[in-house]
Amino acid sequence: MRIRRRLGYLLFSVCILVGIGSAYLWLQRPEVRGPVEIFHGVTYEVQAVPETEGNSGLAHIVRVDLSAAGVEPFVTPVDSSAVERGYQYRLAYPWWIARREGLAVTINGAHFDRNGRWYWPGQQVNSRHTAVANGAVSHVSRHSRLLWIDDEGRPRIDPNLQPPADVLQRARWGIGSGDIMLRDGRPRPTTHGPADRRTLLGVDTERRLLWLAVFEHASYKAATEVLAEAGARNGIILDGGGSTAMYIGPKAAGNVGGHVLGGWRPVATHVGIRAHPVKRSTAQQSTSAAGTTEKTP
Repeated sequence: MRIRRRLGYLLFSVCILVGIGSAYLWLQRPEVRGPVEIFHGVTYEVQAVPETEGNSGLAHIVRVDLSAAGVEPFVTPVDSSAVERGYQYRLAYPWWIARREGLAVTINGAHFDRNGRWYWPGQQVNSRHTAVANGAVSHVSRHSRLLWIDDEGRPRIDPNLQPPADVLQRARWGIGSGDIMLRDGRPRPTTHGPADRRTLLGVDTERRLLWLAVFEHASYKAATEVLAEAGARNGIILDGGGSTAMYIGPKAAGNVGGHVLGGWRPVATHVGIRAHPVKRSTAQQSTSAAGTTEKTP
């Protein structure tokens, strides 16, 4: 009887904690907001996904100016200890990678294969798609259309099903996808897929812009249309569903730091951005100082 009571108390306590956590996350849920510069060269906005054909919820869109000073992409490198055992990566939470690497923004990366039904941190896995981390290529996949960035910060998406050797030699950073969802500003006509959590990347090569976007409940078509309206010329889709996640660093301006969406499932690869915090202007500092003075008795 004592054991049953203790188990009952423990289960009750867990339910209370889960309820409190869920309520807190709901109260902290982001709202629709216009673009705001959260780091130097990095802007963040929240849009409502058009509620058509089962789509709903919010779209969280980060636009990155790769030509801005201090801005640098990040892609998870292969794990040497996993390689020794015939794998490539170890699963890790996006927020953990963001804090370890000092990233301004982090999202989940490409699809991956795992052993068993469960996900746990440290689990050894292989990625389905090619990744390039600081010039080091994970592997050459025959089913990866590579979004890659060169040393000059110019992002491109290679249309070949397998990344060519010359592209892999020139790529500084890169992440692969099964297909290109956005071409020359137009969503692919045959884009299908039910509404779900989605993660997309978009580029504008000429302007050196990169978009990181996550969606709460959108089809491939709806998500791609939102990405195109945001200004992306070409785009790919990454792993989605329970893997979809976006984490913004605590030094972000505009009080938006923390979990934006997902992040409770560890994943193999991550795409992130390093950037300098936004410095307040002299005018803002003066206004703040004046406000403080007025409040002083």
